[in-house]
Amino acid sequence: MVTARSYGIRAGDEREIAVIGVACRTSGADTVEDFWDLLDRGERRIAPVPTVRVPGYETTVDEVPAPMAALIDRPERFDADFFGIKPTAAAAMDPQQRALLESSWHALESAALAPASLAGEPVGVFAGVSSYDYRELALRRNQVSSHTLAGSLHAFLANRLSFHYDLRGPSVTVDTACSSGLTALALAVMALRAGQCSMALVGAANIICDGFYHATLQQAGVLSSTGRSVGFDAAADGYVRGDGVGCVVLKPLGAALDDGDPVHAVIAGVGMNHDGRSATLTAPSAQAQASLIRGALADAGVPGSAIGYLEAHGTGTEAGDPAEIAGIVDGLGLRDHGSMAGPEGRLWVGTVKANVGHTESAAGILGLLKGVGVLRRGRIPRMPGFTAVSPTLETDGLPLQLAGRDANWPRSDAPRLVGVNCFGFGGANAHVILREPPDPASRPGSRTAGTPHRFEGRSHWLGQAPGLDHDSGLMTRDAQPRVTLTPVDHAMPAPVAGPEPAEVLAAVKEAVATVLMIPVDDLGDDDRFHDLGLDSILAVECVQKLNKRLGGTRRSEVLHRFPSSRLLAEHLLTEPADEGQRP
Repeated sequence: MVTARSYGIRAGDEREIAVIGVACRTSGADTVEDFWDLLDRGERRIAPVPTVRVPGYETTVDEVPAPMAALIDRPERFDADFFGIKPTAAAAMDPQQRALLESSWHALESAALAPASLAGEPVGVFAGVSSYDYRELALRRNQVSSHTLAGSLHAFLANRLSFHYDLRGPSVTVDTACSSGLTALALAVMALRAGQCSMALVGAANIICDGFYHATLQQAGVLSSTGRSVGFDAAADGYVRGDGVGCVVLKPLGAALDDGDPVHAVIAGVGMNHDGRSATLTAPSAQAQASLIRGALADAGVPGSAIGYLEAHGTGTEAGDPAEIAGIVDGLGLRDHGSMAGPEGRLWVGTVKANVGHTESAAGILGLLKGVGVLRRGRIPRMPGFTAVSPTLETDGLPLQLAGRDANWPRSDAPRLVGVNCFGFGGANAHVILREPPDPASRPGSRTAGTPHRFEGRSHWLGQAPGLDHDSGLMTRDAQPRVTLTPVDHAMPAPVAGPEPAEVLAAVKEAVATVLMIPVDDLGDDDRFHDLGLDSILAVECVQKLNKRLGGTRRSEVLHRFPSSRLLAEHLLTEPADEGQRP
């Protein structure tokens, strides 16, 4: 039987952290086993968004695509009675709080722990969140009550769990945008290593239920206009949003082995950093990504060549994908290694966003759970919809394989290692290195989880009469104001006839230089926009200026397809009159 001593852990050596409980809910999956099955099947959950899920979102103009996302069913349902919460309070609770509360219970069940046994113990709670959809919905409907404060403040995502289970360790909610969940996990690992808590619940949630945030993302140009984006693919044009919640239970590995806890995976190393003052506030930095990964490797005490699979952030954006791959290549030192530890001697790279969309603040936890599933099942699932490697990625001659197909990856003499990567919209990054757990066959005395509790939720939503078990609350007509999207210069004047090539080139350079706040003379004709820091948001501003100067209704994608001043100017001189308009 594997114990702390037989695993080589000395007294007081608590750097490695065991994942002893796992739970999640995504589109098409109510349990973590359902989630892993969905990944193994290569299922893709992207579909049109019902209007009721994005109230106030106007799509009356041709240039604005209809919303697409991967949504969970019935987000209004919650087992308030089970948790001792009154219907009026439940209706005011952000569904992200509700989802995490239920997921935390399932995670503790997965750890074969009786939740009541944790009361009064120094157990920490670390939660990640970023969107305020339910608060926006309450404002839209003018429905504020005495329960709104605790129901809408992000602090209560963690605090509510600590209160419900009577946990006495740190209770922290983290918002670093899309890296929130993985950042919360890294902070939990540090707290466990420092002895600030004996165990930790770590979770994150993202539930779409209002049109405001979706509208801002659409205006920023980061969402896919086709709804078919897959990270690192040649056809990627932005990301598709998704609902999701995930929770894990962490404990120092030595204590977990001695206590007979189930060990799903081992966290060998973590890293966090920020891009600093990079090209722009929202553009990811390849250098920061590389530094982040090297730091996590050093924390784990392993070489880059030991990583066999990397669960990437994989946003599918023109700025994000090249920066992330470049960071992975440099951070793991792929140019220095003839082979890696994955199948076929390669590093395999995938992203769960191809299956269940970008769950934003919950993306890191779901990526981590995918990594746990890869290790437990010995299988790297393909990214559904992946067709060809994006030409913007520099992968030729490297031992790197984007997971466009399934691959078996069974145990061998060397322990398998997985990296999980996340970067946030504002530049905050996190990385985790997982190691395979001890073979369950070597631990016959360890506890096993029973059948998870099935929550019998009723409908709780703003404006709904308490105890009413139907969807009327979710379907209630929304009050003003509505969120009206402004298309990119929808009604600009017709193009000026016959512009001179020099005039068009000058207009392009002036627009680019203006949004980047650099002198025009510093901008070379062949300088690549991405290298200059022209991210998705700045691309929208740049196209607006070009449309105003030259006429037309172009979309920001034109800067991605023609990524230098010379190439873009040549295209503008030959483009059709309706270039950029949606059919």
